[in-house]
Amino acid sequence: MLAYRLLLSLIALVMIPALALRALRGRESWAVFGERLGFGAATDGPVLWIHGASNGELAPTRPLIEAIAAARPDLALLVTSNSTTARDMIAGWGLAARCAPLDLGPCLSAFLRRHDVQGYITLEKEFWPQRHARLAAQSAPILGLASAMSEATARAWSRLPVAARAALTPVARAWPQDTATGPRLVALGLDPAALGPVTPLKAGYTAPERGTDPMLAGLDRADTWLAASTHPGEEAEVIAAHLAALKSRPALRLILAPRHPRRVPEVAALLDAAGLPHRLRSHGTAPAAGEVLLVDTMGEMALFYDAASACFVGGSLVPGIGGHTPYEPAAHGSAILHGPHVANHATAFAALTRADAAIAVAHGPALAVALSDPAALAALPARASAALAGSHAAQTDRVLAGILAALKSNGAPD
Repeated sequence: MLAYRLLLSLIALVMIPALALRALRGRESWAVFGERLGFGAATDGPVLWIHGASNGELAPTRPLIEAIAAARPDLALLVTSNSTTARDMIAGWGLAARCAPLDLGPCLSAFLRRHDVQGYITLEKEFWPQRHARLAAQSAPILGLASAMSEATARAWSRLPVAARAALTPVARAWPQDTATGPRLVALGLDPAALGPVTPLKAGYTAPERGTDPMLAGLDRADTWLAASTHPGEEAEVIAAHLAALKSRPALRLILAPRHPRRVPEVAALLDAAGLPHRLRSHGTAPAAGEVLLVDTMGEMALFYDAASACFVGGSLVPGIGGHTPYEPAAHGSAILHGPHVANHATAFAALTRADAAIAVAHGPALAVALSDPAALAALPARASAALAGSHAAQTDRVLAGILAALKSNGAPD
């Protein structure tokens, strides 16, 4: 744990000034800066703390969060995230929302002084050693929902075994999102008795009602495809596939959304080198014919799923990422294309494969072939919806019962 603390302290020497600079430049508010340091408005009474990294983790859990609130009205819900867009989304639900405190002792102390945390729920990959150690010290049960641990992440944690045990040993119950995660969590320190059944809560994602967006209104959905949450090494394949598919589908349009907006200049350079003109989403004007819409904003993926009849799921064409969610494009009726690396949602992708409800591609040329057959793509969304539907309500009920039992065993009032 000492090595982890030293590492985080060194990172904080750079991170905290960088966060202050963001506030000075107006990219984030000073209120958000204070929240990241553990400050911000205090809550009244006992609190259930729920944490997810961003919109993608938190949005699908809304039905479960609302069910918890209904079952335990005596507990105020405090939801934290690492991104301001998710913080604003949660506030829009009428819940107390904050940016999460850094995993540093002083920040955690400031946060826990302001909130009487009686229980803590963490979503997907968010395992924080010092946070968990502090919560365990005050006997707050720690629960992991749709817990995720890729092979690469497990290897990284194995290099800090004391920190890994500090993050996982206190976890009272963890419901993994896929079959591979559970053994990795146990190997790193989770009590085997704490491991629950596989529960991919993102299956509960419901597409919001379609709105109108002037910038996207001119796009013909049938001839628009989306490359969602792409990573280094994928954009070049996507661009090559788009150029090849244009030969048979000259009206085809591409919306290219890198996972991290900071990489937009790098991706723009790839488009320029390929001779593909592009329009940035933040410019607010519709792309002209032949232009790629390059997404440099966050929190708008639902709009792009709605605008595209087909979606390539990023993080799946290169190793080490594990693939992003297929549930969201399926919920929006977008045909799913993906690479071979889908360990993060292995159960879902296996169901899609069995139902012939998605197209797997190994590289850009295969992606181009898939894009060149609109009739085959049009048959996929209905199959995907059927393949991924069914068991989510039962899963939610089971997890809710487990959460309520853990809170009751901690002595929280009924």
